[in-house]
Amino acid sequence: MEQIKETAFDWTSRDKRGYFTSNEQALIEKMMFYAETRPEEVTVIKTPETNGGYLMAKIPKTWMSVKPPHKKNLSAEQREDIRIRLAESKKNAG
Repeated sequence: MEQIKETAFDWTSRDKRGYFTSNEQALIEKMMFYAETRPEEVTVIKTPETNGGYLMAKIPKTWMSVKPPHKKNLSAEQREDIRIRLAESKKNAG
C-alpha cells in the first residue's frame, strides 16, 4: 500500500512563527538539522518517535512560501549541450 506523505504549516496573523508538521523523511531531517544549527529560530515540539511519525516544530513564517518552478527558455542547442554534459558526468561518476 502507498504511504501518504503529508506536510502542513499553520499560523496566525499575530505570531511571527508558525507550526510546521511533516511525516516526510527528507523534510524531517532538514528541519532537525535547522533545529540543531538555528535553535533560536526552530523549536521542535514533538519528534517523529513520539508523534506517530510526524515532526512538529515552530519555525518563522517567513520560511514558508509557495512559488512555481523557474522555467528556462532554452534553445535546442542549449538543451543538447546540457544533455551531453549530464551524460559525460554520469559516465565519469560511475
